[in-house]
Amino acid sequence: PFDTATVLSRGPLPVMTLYLRSLWEKVGGYTSALPWGNEDYEFWTKLLSVGVKVHRLEGQLVLYRFKQKSMMRDSAVFAEEERSMMRTMHPELFHEARLLQEHVKIMNMSSPTRKRLEERLKSGRMSLEDQIFAIFWLA
Repeated sequence: PFDTATVLSRGPLPVMTLYLRSLWEKVGGYTSALPWGNEDYEFWTKLLSVGVKVHRLEGQLVLYRFKQKSMMRDSAVFAEEERSMMRTMHPELFHEARLLQEHVKIMNMSSPTRKRLEERLKSGRMSLEDQIFAIFWLA
């Protein structure tokens, strides 16, 4: 069964998910603010914040391929600081003490993450809301 606490503490729903277009539109789709991806994780967190109900289909329905080199594997070293950024995008879901810890991680972000955020910000391809988060994290 789906557990809200699991999404908030350990990660998103399963890799393969189906959702209604109306839900996508309701929460504004994927973010472009996160420097290493994980936009699906943040998308599900947005859905969680508006109270979407989730149902799991039983059985093995897909075959997921792991590659030796992929964006997901290359960015794994930066996953914790990026999750901190994602959590600050949804303060209503986290305790204030946890958010303070996340802000400390963001203040001490790695040079590659800082550089990638700066490049994404300069690209001009971020929504205004995502630009605000990037500027906030870089401050």
